[in-house]
Formats: sequence, structure tokens, C-alpha cells
Amino acid sequence: MIDTDKYEGHTEGEWTVGARKGAMTVKDSNGEEIAATNSYPIARLMADAPLLLAEVKRLREELALYRQGLIDGMHMYPDIYNYLPLYLRELIE
Repeated sequence: MIDTDKYEGHTEGEWTVGARKGAMTVKDSNGEEIAATNSYPIARLMADAPLLLAEVKRLREELALYRQGLIDGMHMYPDIYNYLPLYLRELIE
């Protein structure tokens, strides 16, 4: 499991991809160049890092709520397992 605490303090907001002398550059939301690469897909992945981190955190929160609801609901709603695939699909999308 990824320790997301190690990313605390990163520059939040939208990061962008640009070009400089044949290289793809990544700038944080303050406009500071933070990386350069020859690969556009790698630059896009770097630029999307804050979005990916936020999504990981959101999914973890949803999963924690789901787990707690499942534990609480097992006794109250024995047929809860019939709804699990629908809920998981909604969670991922």
C-alpha cells in the first residue's frame, strides 16, 4: 500500500506540460518547472500526480465507509451482498 503521508506539502493544483528545447517539461501550479523528460506520456503522468493522489485518497475514504457500512449492515441487511457489485462499480467510476 502507498504511504500517501510522504506526499504532504506537495504543490497542489493543476500541473501543466510544456516543451523546452526538445524536452517535455512539467510545471507545478505556481509555474515552477519541476521536471523534464523526452516522453510526453511520462510528462503527463507527472503532471497528473496531484490528481492521482487525490483520487487514491478519495477511494480510500470511500472504501473505509463501505467497509464500515458492510460490517454494520451485515446484521441488519442479510441480502447486502446482492448489492456489492453495483456499489463497487459506482465507487470505481
